[in-house]
Amino acid sequence: MKNFLPEDGFSGRLIRRLAVLLVIWTAGLGAVHAQQAQQTIAVNFRNATVQQVFTWLDNHTQYDFVYNNSQIESLPRVSMQMNNTTVVDVVKYCLRNSSLSYQIRGNMVVIRPSDEIKKGTEEAVQFSGVVYDENGLPLAGVSVVLKQASRGAVTGPDGKFVLKARRTDNMTLSFSFLGMKSQTITAFSNGKQALKELDKLSIHMDPEVSEIGNVVVTGILNIAQKSFSGSSTTITGEQLKTVAPQGNALSAIQIFEPSFRIAENLDMGSNPNALPQMYVRGRSGIGTLGLDESLTSEHALKNDPNQPIFMLDGYEVSMEKIYDLDIERIETYTILKDAAATAMYGSRAANGVIVITTKSLPAGRLNVSYSGNFTINAPDLSSYNLMNAREKLEAERLAGFYDTDDPSQIATKLKEYNGKLQNIERGIETDWLALPLRTSFSHKHSISIGGASDAFRYGLDLMYDDQEGVMKGLNRKKMEAALTLQYQYKGLTFRNQMTTTLVNSQESNYGTFSDYVRMNPYDTYLDENGNIGMNMATWHSGSPYRNPMYDSTLGSFDKGKRHEFYDNFDVRYYLNKKINFKANIALGYIVSDADRFTDPAAARFQNTTKKGQLVTSRQKESNYDINLNGYYNDQIGKHNINFVAGLNIRETKTNYEGFTYSGFPEGGFSAPGYAKDVDTKSFLESKNRLFGALAVLNYSYNDIIFADLSGRIDGSSQFGSNKRFAPFFSSGLGVNIHNLKFFKERTPWLTQFKLRGSYGMTGSVSFPSYAAQNKYELITDWQSPTGDAVQIKYLGNPNLKWQRTMQTNLGFELSVFKGLFYASYNYYIKDTHDMLADMTIPTSSGFTSYKENIGRMDNRGHEIKIQSRIVNTENTIITLLFNGASNKGKLKKISNSLKSYNDRVNDFYHSGEGGNDLQATPQLRYIEGNSLTGIYAMRSLGIDPGTGQELFLRRDGSTTFKWDPAENVLVGDTEPTMSGSFGVSAYWKGFSLDAYFMYEWGGQRYNDTLRTTIEMADILNSNCDRRVLSDRWIEGKNIIARFRDIKDYNTVTRPTSRFVQDYNYLNMSSLSVGYEFKRDMIRKLGLYRLKLQFNCRDLFTASSIQVERGLSSPYARAFTLSVNASF
Repeated sequence: MKNFLPEDGFSGRLIRRLAVLLVIWTAGLGAVHAQQAQQTIAVNFRNATVQQVFTWLDNHTQYDFVYNNSQIESLPRVSMQMNNTTVVDVVKYCLRNSSLSYQIRGNMVVIRPSDEIKKGTEEAVQFSGVVYDENGLPLAGVSVVLKQASRGAVTGPDGKFVLKARRTDNMTLSFSFLGMKSQTITAFSNGKQALKELDKLSIHMDPEVSEIGNVVVTGILNIAQKSFSGSSTTITGEQLKTVAPQGNALSAIQIFEPSFRIAENLDMGSNPNALPQMYVRGRSGIGTLGLDESLTSEHALKNDPNQPIFMLDGYEVSMEKIYDLDIERIETYTILKDAAATAMYGSRAANGVIVITTKSLPAGRLNVSYSGNFTINAPDLSSYNLMNAREKLEAERLAGFYDTDDPSQIATKLKEYNGKLQNIERGIETDWLALPLRTSFSHKHSISIGGASDAFRYGLDLMYDDQEGVMKGLNRKKMEAALTLQYQYKGLTFRNQMTTTLVNSQESNYGTFSDYVRMNPYDTYLDENGNIGMNMATWHSGSPYRNPMYDSTLGSFDKGKRHEFYDNFDVRYYLNKKINFKANIALGYIVSDADRFTDPAAARFQNTTKKGQLVTSRQKESNYDINLNGYYNDQIGKHNINFVAGLNIRETKTNYEGFTYSGFPEGGFSAPGYAKDVDTKSFLESKNRLFGALAVLNYSYNDIIFADLSGRIDGSSQFGSNKRFAPFFSSGLGVNIHNLKFFKERTPWLTQFKLRGSYGMTGSVSFPSYAAQNKYELITDWQSPTGDAVQIKYLGNPNLKWQRTMQTNLGFELSVFKGLFYASYNYYIKDTHDMLADMTIPTSSGFTSYKENIGRMDNRGHEIKIQSRIVNTENTIITLLFNGASNKGKLKKISNSLKSYNDRVNDFYHSGEGGNDLQATPQLRYIEGNSLTGIYAMRSLGIDPGTGQELFLRRDGSTTFKWDPAENVLVGDTEPTMSGSFGVSAYWKGFSLDAYFMYEWGGQRYNDTLRTTIEMADILNSNCDRRVLSDRWIEGKNIIARFRDIKDYNTVTRPTSRFVQDYNYLNMSSLSVGYEFKRDMIRKLGLYRLKLQFNCRDLFTASSIQVERGLSSPYARAFTLSVNASF
């Protein structure tokens, strides 16, 4: 424990004080509980209804009250104050001067007419039995309600229930449970008993197929969906497995929630080690500026300013933890989007909150479940339009590379042409794209073991996942074990979950896929001896170029290891039916190692004296997350109150060390001890703490009017002492129009019509520790003439403010004919103030950048969801789904320092730094009124027919042939007008079919493929797009062409509007076919459940532009067979 809890300082003192308060608090609760068992009570009622009095007695004494609401609602109100009375005296007082009387049977008080008691014509009835789930296992926590009276019960761990009530002529029992279809059975009808045995009921509940959830899981407070004014989407684990059975749940969220978007990564493709970048409702942060990042990045930035936070069973975890989480353990994903849903998380909630809950422990006997997924990944090369060997040679001839007026060159060029032709005639047709690729096989296995004995429950989840990429040698292997124990004692529930995860990742040693894309098909990678040669054949003058296959035979490697351990312990105390308390502490420890070795014989060291390089790093992170919450849930007449107040303390410590070694001998010697030099050493330490106090209230009146209020104060050590604390809040209001008396009576077909709105402020602290503070370190390993030295380690900005986002959300939900048609709509505004970003400073300061508040960002958008259950019978269900989202972002205000960054972009282009690729890449600029997704380039009028040069349009309307970075303007935006998905889900007698498509339209893309493989294609030395010869300017023909002269490939094409294209696409994201066997068919095999499913991912993509995808690692189509069985 001492490795995680602070020993001193503000947080340490606070925790010690909270611990003392918790002991005192618990002791007090014990005293209250003991008092309940006494015979005498103290009461104080002022103008209370008799029902309110009976409800209070029901909750505060050992007696259960049974009565008919219609019989007591006319009784006069009660006012009484007595310090030493009994339950009987209170009941007598309430029933004075009425025709009602009471009977006490054990712990049950029955209220009924006095004449019935005297005649003895009616008796108490006891209902008892067991509730089972769809697998025949006992189901705990089911709500059992007698509709004709205010009586109810909840099934225990063994699924059993007992419910006592006064017999009436009509008695109906209702059974309900989250995620299950509600059931109703009639016990008595018109005085006759409809059930044979009342004490041996056996109820079987089936899963709820509706996608409209009944409860919104916020991670702090569960709120009834019908009375929630916030905007959220709940996705079940079963839905996710239908779309992504192989386990990548994050990619599947997009299908069900269009505002959750994963940034397109044309470089990394289907690489299982490439972590996605994502955002909810647009981008509202800048983070690291474009020129300070690498051109492509395999991993999302750790402090991504647009990434939502992830809450797993009540505590915050990293995105990588969720990326590797076993999908079989997931109960639900809930995406919280607006302030009413997220403000309870305060400074972390501006980008949305993803709440993940794992499956609860099973009740009853031992249950064993197995899930297996077997996946074939086939490379998808449909975006590549390359020439074969004969087409390539013909393209070279048509381009005039073998034409010459110099007699001395005729023989040389003819020899080269004939040599290539002979290779083709000999059958050389090298499929370079296939050499580094494979059709890979991945498999994942999950085993869940769980059960219960009396008040004790246990669960063990095991997972092994071996993901093979389509690049040879590329893989990601995951192992996970989770042990969960739960014990109940009276009003106390103890729960502890320990999870350990080990992830081993390895990149392909075949290098980058684009290296193979450019190779000529008439060249072979084998030498005359049939071995892989180091260099390719040289056809003309110039130095030989490297064979990309050669490096794959060397000892280079790039691998990583990540080990996580989490322990989540919580205790919950139920004071009574209305009040309970929960204390939770989550401890985490993560160790990440990365080693990248480049063999000294690799191509990059061909012209260097120091050969070979090893880059190593190790990061250790420990954290704790403490939550103390008190809950109050009550229904007073028509008023429903759901309230929570609590404290949250979180601390994270990180230690990082990295080394770069160089100068290795050949022969596979990669250990650091073989290195000649240590080029760089990096040591970083950070620690940040977060303290939060929160209160959340959800209120509803008669299921008609509802409201949400939340407030939170956060304090963060990442800010200076003057800016450490900040408040956050939200408010929401709504009305269920369909519950109004007018609509209930006149529109029975209206199932739901809900209007809601919310407003609030959330925050973001997406930057490293100490960014706001100057930090110094004492140097004692050497001394200056005056003693020890001090140097500044971190350059902070003491004036740094909290980034705040003001959010407004308006929406409605409409459902008719019990789900035949459902629609929801949201309009939102996200106004972000004091945006945080890294600003470059002169290197003479000893640092390269510092954090600054640089402006204000506005995002506005629409969300729509339409669902129709066109067939809904006992054996057949067919549901159609459509959703879409639109977002437009705009910079409303930026600082002078951010404006100066635009000048830095101009200087970058003038300097010619970074090579052709960077000089030809559009760089984002920051201009008030424009977005963070804009494309900046110089306006082009096309290729001048007379000169073959590109003609540009200046800002002032004049034309020029000179490209000028200062004349770059907004020429497009990658944010689409609309994006989303549509699909169909069908069920028939155990068979299921689910098909989903994703779409996007209205945005633009800068098509770099037109530059790299067409206009700037080195057609003589590398393979090209088949379009390379089409639409070319030809000297002397004075034609209008799209591309420059084919011989002008050495001239860099700077960012131009010529290559900006409208981007629309349609992707068949998922197709699943499954069958679940009936219990009667598999019972002889000892199985409770058996389901088979076949899934296809990314079957096809239709796009309005043709661009090469997966330049580092190709995209792939996945075909998965899934087996789910319960024993």
